[in-house]
Amino acid sequence: MIPTVADASRYDRAVRGTRYRFRSTWRVQAPTGEVFEILRDLAGYPRWWRQVRSVERTDDDAARLHIRSALPYTLRLTLQRRVEDPAAGILEVQIAGDLE
Repeated sequence: MIPTVADASRYDRAVRGTRYRFRSTWRVQAPTGEVFEILRDLAGYPRWWRQVRSVERTDDDAARLHIRSALPYTLRLTLQRRVEDPAAGILEVQIAGDLE
């Protein structure tokens, strides 16, 4: 069977309605402040997260990352800093691109 434009449209609607949640917990034996500083340095991600292939800073609060893992494709993400509160240990980014 040859796919038609209508088939592609139905598939596209089905995929857009699909939501996934990824959750990961990393336990690190290091002082909280040290971990916070490492995580806030987006340009340094390839040094400790081996799946991050490249980082391009777009401004002081954002960067584009290319991430590749066991899957045969690269995820292109933009991380935009939203909350940075070292005293509370809170660091939050908005992710856009291949994952949102």
